[in-house]
Amino acid sequence: MHLLRILLVATFIICLPINAVFSQDITKESYVILFRSDAGVIELPNSESVNEESADQRKAELAADLGVNGEIVAILEASNGIVVEMDTQEAERWRKDDRVLSVERSIEGSTLMEPQSDYPVYRDNILTVPRVDTDEQPGLFQRGVLQYNEQTDAWHLLEFQITPAPDIFLTDGDGVEPIVSDTFPTQVFLKVKGNLSDSCQALGQINQRLQDHRFEVIVHVVSSISDDDSTVCMPVLVPFEKIVPLSVYGLSAGTYEYVVNGEHAGTFDLTNDNEL
Repeated sequence: MHLLRILLVATFIICLPINAVFSQDITKESYVILFRSDAGVIELPNSESVNEESADQRKAELAADLGVNGEIVAILEASNGIVVEMDTQEAERWRKDDRVLSVERSIEGSTLMEPQSDYPVYRDNILTVPRVDTDEQPGLFQRGVLQYNEQTDAWHLLEFQITPAPDIFLTDGDGVEPIVSDTFPTQVFLKVKGNLSDSCQALGQINQRLQDHRFEVIVHVVSSISDDDSTVCMPVLVPFEKIVPLSVYGLSAGTYEYVVNGEHAGTFDLTNDNEL
């Protein structure tokens, strides 16, 4: 009976796929390789000539030049580094390279797994910043991800998204309408009605800021499908309506302007200082 058990177990192992038996040895993970500033490895691309196809070609060429035994999934120009999918043996080999400052395992899917939040999220040396305003636009940069490196005592920018204000397509009855409450403190809302340009779009972050007496509001649009989704996007108008509360508590009495996505503008009045 004991011999029979051994034979059954052996037969089961032989029938398993090779990658299931030796998964511990061949599993690939994402690693962040940061190069020394004098290594001369990462060159800044010409932003006007970079598209998705040329970016993929650049990754492949860089992998060949460096002799990376893995796949480069991102080039971190700002941090002079790369993100590579490779196994632990290859990562250890790169740690011994004289050009390398550090090799650290990236938190897989960190930017996708973090919950959407209006506040920065810090976990396992990874800091996710929901938005960064610029003089040009509130929320122009979104989902910034930084990783802390203990060896250099510095933060390194891993990725971010640039999100210019999209156009809002208007049809009859669409636009931006201010709603001012009769209660005190006064509440002010903007009812934004419009259309998305295709069936795969959805509303994203809605950012606002007050400069002088002018509220700048940006309604962002994102894709509702993942990169590997085979869904066919149809060029149809998809109507939406969104109520945006403005941060008016504590403001002095007066006339205030608002502008949504840089073009839909208007005014509203606060008849009294809006604080208890």
